[in-house]
Amino acid sequence: MTDPLLEIRDLRIDLASDGGWVPVIDRISASVARGQVLAIVGESGSGKSVTAQSILRLLPRELRITAGSIVLTARRRSTLRRPSPTAGRSSPSAATGSP
Repeated sequence: MTDPLLEIRDLRIDLASDGGWVPVIDRISASVARGQVLAIVGESGSGKSVTAQSILRLLPRELRITAGSIVLTARRRSTLRRPSPTAGRSSPSAATGSP
């Protein structure tokens, strides 16, 4: 088996609130091989867009990755640091919102 193109392990994302940081994504894991397609489906507010934004490193300031990892094409894409505004925006893409 070859290395996955995208691997998400135990991803946790927290949201800033008046009472501190609250988990909104808790331990999501997925693996996508080269040539595969991943579709994330779920109810409104279930975290589909936040998950896609974290892969693309486009999380708004009120959200932060607090645990887990995202590896895309064998390069670590996220840890606990916020990237530069132009980092990592060249290859993956996502379409979010209503059709």
